[in-house]
Amino acid sequence: MTVYRRFADVRSLVADLMTRELGELLAKAAADAAGACTVRERLVSATVAGVRELWADPLLGRLLDLDPELLLPYVVSRIGSTQRFVEQVLRANVEAGQADGSIRHGDSKIISRGVYLTLQSFALSVRPAVSELGDAATARHNLLKELTLILHGALQPPAKPPTPHNPHPAA
Repeated sequence: MTVYRRFADVRSLVADLMTRELGELLAKAAADAAGACTVRERLVSATVAGVRELWADPLLGRLLDLDPELLLPYVVSRIGSTQRFVEQVLRANVEAGQADGSIRHGDSKIISRGVYLTLQSFALSVRPAVSELGDAATARHNLLKELTLILHGALQPPAKPPTPHNPHPAA
């Protein structure tokens, strides 16, 4: 009964558990990436480590096995507290990376949302994504390498600084 007094339904209980677990996971991933030289390197390293940890997370694994529809509203119809938490962490890192010059300039809210959507896809779609790529462990390893390339490419500043005549130069 104590659980039902604190949580309105199973969805709120799962959301609270996922937020707590994700907070611990992000702290671990950030600690693992602390030695990187730039904010972009730390952000990419921590987010890739976070996705790897999510793939191994027993709670998320059980949800995807037993009740994936429980997560569906957070993918197609609304942003939940866990997602907002992740975006806040991403945005703070994007802004810090913009300040140190390792992350391209632009609207940090839009950049953070784009990174979040990429991470969400990698985190939640790993099972079907690896199903036709041979050995699952090798496929996961290769997908994490691809995620690293995607994030570095999306976040890196352009090779040439923008000019008034060409505000979006090619990298």
